[in-house]
Amino acid sequence: MIEFYKKLAKSFAVLVVATLVAAALCLFMFFGSDELLPAQESPFPWRIETIKDQLTDNASSITVLNQTEHLEFEYTLNAIDEFPYVKLLMVFQQPDGQFVDFSHYHKVSFDVDCSPHTVATFNLRTNDAKATKAGDFYSYRFASHWFDCSGQSATKEADLNGLEVPLWWLVENGISAHDRTYRLDQVFALSFDSSRHGPVGVPTRIKVSRITLHYYRWGYLVVFALFCGCTWISFWAWAFSLHSTHLAQDIRAKIEHDKPLVAYQKLSITSHKDKEKRAVLEYLAKHYANPELNMELLIQDLGVNRKKVNEILREEIGFTFKAYINKLRLTEAARLVCDQPNASINEVAFSVGYKNVTHFNKLFKEEFGCAPNKFKKLNLAPGSFPNDE
Repeated sequence: MIEFYKKLAKSFAVLVVATLVAAALCLFMFFGSDELLPAQESPFPWRIETIKDQLTDNASSITVLNQTEHLEFEYTLNAIDEFPYVKLLMVFQQPDGQFVDFSHYHKVSFDVDCSPHTVATFNLRTNDAKATKAGDFYSYRFASHWFDCSGQSATKEADLNGLEVPLWWLVENGISAHDRTYRLDQVFALSFDSSRHGPVGVPTRIKVSRITLHYYRWGYLVVFALFCGCTWISFWAWAFSLHSTHLAQDIRAKIEHDKPLVAYQKLSITSHKDKEKRAVLEYLAKHYANPELNMELLIQDLGVNRKKVNEILREEIGFTFKAYINKLRLTEAARLVCDQPNASINEVAFSVGYKNVTHFNKLFKEEFGCAPNKFKKLNLAPGSFPNDE
């Protein structure tokens, strides 16, 4: 069976490597993304709009510096109003006028570079069946994610399923404060809004160089699961078949090796002149199937002493009395299993001298490497064992 274990180990190692490679490829392909910048690469057409507070004399100001390769704008919040604001919106323009579906995205990330001490929000603005009115920007439900800038470029991330709907918006639109959900399948716009927690009365600049929507390609996990299932099931089926083949080969080799033992009456006895040796070996050859056979019975019937019997078996056969009897019985049992497939295992065990079938099964498996039932299924050809003459 050594050859079998070598083949099994080598094939197992190859399959493990193949599985790891497939896992790495599927993992790489599992994470998908869509880029909204630059504009020409976006899967959703969009346009830029700006909104600011409406004080007559001291309104906040906002200027768009770039809106193609990246988004860059500069604003100054007025210092008079209690809640000054500006907003830069990416409004999605669907040909059929419908909203954009973000339901298969789970995260958004963007690279942002802005003036020091800037605090702003990323917002997802969606249709709300209870509040949204056509043409009224403020009636769209929005959910926010806060971010700040230290004056250096940084990547910010927001969980699209974990944004926060402001309580004041719900109150203004007469909606329960407990209703914090929003429709990812009905997105109207994304926006970057100022915050009153940032600089007021001084020019502030924000540059967004990349906006990425992230999603999962679940199909690759299905492909990987199917690949693993098919390959590993096939591997173990092949391993089982290979094990049976090698086991049958080993058993045949063992049978060939034990043929001289089964036919020892011709090969051994004719070369012995000693009467006691001939008597012991002939007696065992004729009576090994007797379930009552033991050393005391042999000594009583032949009139030889125990020490002499042990010497004969060690010198002639190389076995102890008990081991030799088991060898004869198990060899005959294997022949019966092959040549008489209709016989039950119980019948075989009893016919060769075993009263306890469980004990017989244990000894048989130790001798041949498999249980009698499996031995029978290996389809060893009748006649594999020599017939006693």
